[in-house]
Amino acid sequence: IKGAYMKIEKKYINAMGISLITVVIYTIFNNTEGMIKFVKGIFSPFMVFIIGAVIAFLLNPLLNILEKKVKLNRNTAVALIYTGLIAVLIMFIVIIVPQIFVNITDLVKKIPSFLSDLEKLLSSIVDKINERAPFLNLSFDKTHMDAINNYMIAMGENTLKVIGQNLLSFTYVIIEFFIGFIMSIFFLREKEYFKNLIEEVIRVNLPKEKSDKINFIGKKLYEVFLGYLHGKTIESLLIGFIAFIGLLYFKVPYAVLLWIFITCTNFIPYFGPFLGMIATVIITAFVFPHKIIYIVIFLVVLQQIDSWYFEPKIIGNKLNLKMFWGIAAVTVGGTIAGPIGIVVSAPLASFIKTMYQIKKNEVEKIENDA
Repeated sequence: IKGAYMKIEKKYINAMGISLITVVIYTIFNNTEGMIKFVKGIFSPFMVFIIGAVIAFLLNPLLNILEKKVKLNRNTAVALIYTGLIAVLIMFIVIIVPQIFVNITDLVKKIPSFLSDLEKLLSSIVDKINERAPFLNLSFDKTHMDAINNYMIAMGENTLKVIGQNLLSFTYVIIEFFIGFIMSIFFLREKEYFKNLIEEVIRVNLPKEKSDKINFIGKKLYEVFLGYLHGKTIESLLIGFIAFIGLLYFKVPYAVLLWIFITCTNFIPYFGPFLGMIATVIITAFVFPHKIIYIVIFLVVLQQIDSWYFEPKIIGNKLNLKMFWGIAAVTVGGTIAGPIGIVVSAPLASFIKTMYQIKKNEVEKIENDA
């Protein structure tokens, strides 16, 4: 009787757990803004530490190279890394950021002329089709082009307005970043101390079995999730830099803006690189239509080199997901958390799959032994 009662009790507990998880998932999808504010409220006081930890994590492989291969001591290696990083940040703030604003402003001003050229092109295509096949009697409706023109102008003006209105909050983000930047120096310089401290806190407060399990999950999280993000960062920066050099060689306008766009979209798994390619091709088609073939060939070759060489070498097989689940994860992640969700959703899904596979293997082993 007692065994039957425990089985019934366990059955109801499992049902309650599934119901609770269902309610939580429904709440997240039904009130994404509220959940994002709730999460931000929890992590906001610790944001400088999170930023510092992320920066230290991204710089850690470079520190390992300087220590193990170049044979520099810890203090010299850290000083060299941060001197170079500060120089890059200063160059980015002084040169790149103003150029991005200039590119966006100029692009917004030239949208009407771009659309006017597109309208003439489409109109001429319709005329040529009617000459060769008069029975089709095609006509070009300018109403839609005017609507697109007004929408693009309004969107550009709203973008500039939003940037102006959020300068104060953007300033706060910059201050928060620089505090996190300083914190990262401590994290990177004393990385063994912080690693041992975390393991010690877990070991002291939890039984050995649970602490070992948490440490195991942490290692898998580092290998799959953080390892992928680290590799993707290096790959995206490399592809963005090569694309920037190519755009400068072909004298494509708005090269700085397109460079940033290509680098950022490359973080999106599967179809991210194509977004940067499409934007570059569209702008080139309006400004330098005679160079469009060269730009397309250059971007396609770069994308193929990235897919067949850089990505396997840098990232490897960390994102062990079928394309369907990867795209589904990106879609759900973007719906819940916007751009950040798009970037982290695929590696997070890969980490969940890895942990599920480990659990599945454990269950199968128990069943086989039984």
